[in-house]
Amino acid sequence: MSRSPQSAVPVIEWSPTGAVLFDPASGKLIQGDSIASLRSKIEGDEVVVALSRRSSFVRTARLPDASKAEVQKILQLQIGTLFPVSPADTAVDFFLTDNKNSEGRLAIVAAVKSDTLKTVMAEVTAAGLTTRAIVPAALGSALMARQKNLGEAAVVHETPEGLAIDLIEEGEL
Repeated sequence: MSRSPQSAVPVIEWSPTGAVLFDPASGKLIQGDSIASLRSKIEGDEVVVALSRRSSFVRTARLPDASKAEVQKILQLQIGTLFPVSPADTAVDFFLTDNKNSEGRLAIVAAVKSDTLKTVMAEVTAAGLTTRAIVPAALGSALMARQKNLGEAAVVHETPEGLAIDLIEEGEL
């Protein structure tokens, strides 16, 4: 049975060393060796995949206050300076915040190596699942801070890869 678009979708935090399922129905975290090892715990076939902090990159950048298409062109030229990976081997996405000042508009830019994204997609497909979204896990910290009405926060989380600390400033990661 598939979930309706309004219902909460399970979230799998993926890393090269394992996966953790957050089941929104029960509020439980379930550890697994892979996405496939968690399949029997997932109702339905749709998930959100959160890429671990060591397999994805998130940066903020001040960019001209322009259309999304124009900002995308600017970012294509700057990707190599924002992330320690080759722009040719990287999948990149971004969103523009409402935060503007004299230096430009704040953009949250996320990147993942193309090979990592292919590996994740292969695991999801092999488990018989589909993705609603694939996002860096760190973005969840900003959502959590907003839910708690915190504009400034440090979100500390122990992960299989080590301790993660996400800083939230003015409501953004």
